Amino acid sequence: MKAHKLFLGTVALVALAAGTYFVHKKVTDREVIIEEIASLDTGCGQGVAGAVGGALADGGAFVLGGCNFPEAGPADGGKKHFYGSVWLLDNLKGDWRERQNFELPLAYGAAAATTAGTVIMGGCNEKGSVSKVTVYKSEEDFGANAEDLPPLPGPLDNFAAAAIDDWVFVAGGNAAGKASKSAWVLRLDRIEDGWQPLPDFPGTPRLQPAAVCVKTNRGNAFVLIGGYSVDPESKEAILPRDAVAYYVDELSWETLPALGDNVSEAGLVGAAATVNPRGQIVVLGGVNAKIFKNAVEGKYGSDYLRHEPQWYRFNGDILLLSLGKVEPWSCIDNIPQTARAGATLIKLEDRDSSYLYVNGESMPGVRSTDVLKINFKKGY
Repeated sequence: MKAHKLFLGTVALVALAAGTYFVHKKVTDREVIIEEIASLDTGCGQGVAGAVGGALADGGAFVLGGCNFPEAGPADGGKKHFYGSVWLLDNLKGDWRERQNFELPLAYGAAAATTAGTVIMGGCNEKGSVSKVTVYKSEEDFGANAEDLPPLPGPLDNFAAAAIDDWVFVAGGNAAGKASKSAWVLRLDRIEDGWQPLPDFPGTPRLQPAAVCVKTNRGNAFVLIGGYSVDPESKEAILPRDAVAYYVDELSWETLPALGDNVSEAGLVGAAATVNPRGQIVVLGGVNAKIFKNAVEGKYGSDYLRHEPQWYRFNGDILLLSLGKVEPWSCIDNIPQTARAGATLIKLEDRDSSYLYVNGESMPGVRSTDVLKINFKKGY
């Protein structure tokens, strides 16, 4: 099934020899430049969601695992397929190269970039979740020098991870099938210590959150953004449209103000996050808060999966989260091409603060094949 593409009239289309660019300019002179590069198609007209990925030393990238519905969508009883392939894009040129049966088929794990390489953690398939942790070196012969790290404290999926100074943090997700409020850290300079527990984060458990590590005037912080859970008794879907920050030097969590409806309708579930060159947190993609909540609570009936992509109103807002401000959230742009859930965001090894935004759902059950190169350097 061909992934749907959404376009906005304010987007200027500029054809260049290197590709097609969408340039978004605002009165503030901020600018986001997006280049469409080689699509990633698993062979059925769809990409993947819930994959992990990282940068390669030649300026390219890899994407590992993920899932889709190759034969029929979930509305028609289609079966979800999990992939053990790795797709490689050398120097961002040519087409993605697939190596099948590279790993155990998994989706909904997490990745964190460190000086040792990209650390890949956890994930699940139709048989359950895993605790495996591997670091993949960003070298030309991908996987040749991979090393196993201490496994997670238990099987984990649909969680988030981030790293700073080679401290790898994980939090949230399904821990052995139960929504979790736990958080852990692994120090690569003290591997023998294994994963050390942090205090549980405040509030409710968080499934499918996003996470970053950022330097602040209070020291390094691990920030867990959004996510959701379902109350086991009332069956109410709980979407905390806020973030919680763990300040490493203070050994404590802080709950940040929530994203207001006046800023964005983003649900912060299945979103992606990164830190821009100015040290601010950028959040993009994910679901619409109200529509997702109603869907989880079963309020749309059997026709929920049969609407057009626009009906689901996946998030196309580019959000900025600035720690330390009374009103920390702002919407700095709206770019419909980023309106996907479960996309893979990869920081490239270049000097231009560039990222790859790979695949993800364009609507529930439908994976886009699109791959975008995003540059936040100008004005961000």
